[in-house]
Amino acid sequence: MVAHDVTYRVALPAGWRPVVQPTLEYGLVFGTQGESFAIGLADVYLDPRMLRSILEPGYRAILPPAQFTLKSRMVAPPMGPLEVVTRLLPQLAGGPRGAIQNLRVLRTFPGPEEFGFRQMLIVYQYTFLPQRDPAFASQAHPAVRARAQEPMQGAAYIVTFPYLPGQFSWQFGYRILSASQNVFQRNARTYAQIFQTFKVIPEGLKAKIKSNEDMAKLCASMNQATQQMAQNWWSELGAGGEPAVADSQPAAAGSRPAGGDSRGRQASCGVGATYRSCPLYWWKYCCHDQRGPDHYVCIPASQAPPQESATQYGCGRVSD
Repeated sequence: MVAHDVTYRVALPAGWRPVVQPTLEYGLVFGTQGESFAIGLADVYLDPRMLRSILEPGYRAILPPAQFTLKSRMVAPPMGPLEVVTRLLPQLAGGPRGAIQNLRVLRTFPGPEEFGFRQMLIVYQYTFLPQRDPAFASQAHPAVRARAQEPMQGAAYIVTFPYLPGQFSWQFGYRILSASQNVFQRNARTYAQIFQTFKVIPEGLKAKIKSNEDMAKLCASMNQATQQMAQNWWSELGAGGEPAVADSQPAAAGSRPAGGDSRGRQASCGVGATYRSCPLYWWKYCCHDQRGPDHYVCIPASQAPPQESATQYGCGRVSD
């Protein structure tokens, strides 16, 4: 799926469908087993009066009532990614007696803090009470929304943007995937792979975000961090001692054998190659290196090079 404003792309399982036209500011996708995947960029205001002056009357006229209600709750001091999940998310769900109860964090995967951006992948559980807050419940899959109470599990990638003292608002980006606990635990590896395939697109992002930083470098940093955090999660879910991904490119230029290796798609790698299973939506390559035995490399399908380029570096696509 590619965002309508071409700011990001992500590989989704068959049958997952966008509920709205996805953009950088907001996207919502429903899965086939009651999952919801929310993507967006939010402005949070320090002063509720400032927020009200911005919302009225313009936003009320253009936003659905539920989204307007959620937007009107975006009041909080600057937070880090973990606080966005543990403090701001329950606030958006209606507060202490709202739709989110008993939230507890299971695992965090911090990312590097570069260019002033803080990022983290957070896995958590909570009890969902849809009837306590219809506005927040509107973001849930209809099958889950219809239940009186549901144990839920979620994974949230949160990136907070640099905040300068004196600003009246701060921003964070989010990708939040949630499902009933039994569904989530059964499909956690697939969900980790979804996060692995999420890529922000520099050209589209540059047109939407005002930043003095080099947008290409920023996007590359965020993409690399997202992939690494999701890969760490995927590995913990049963990938064993082998990492899910070896490199983001087929091989280093210095390791190319003379004249390349013209092997095409094949069933296995050479003698000495350690078996590797690639995540969903990734392609597997066998690469020949003069410095050692053949080895497998996994590359996202969306970034896979043409076969001619892969062959130039001694790599050929293989099947599991």
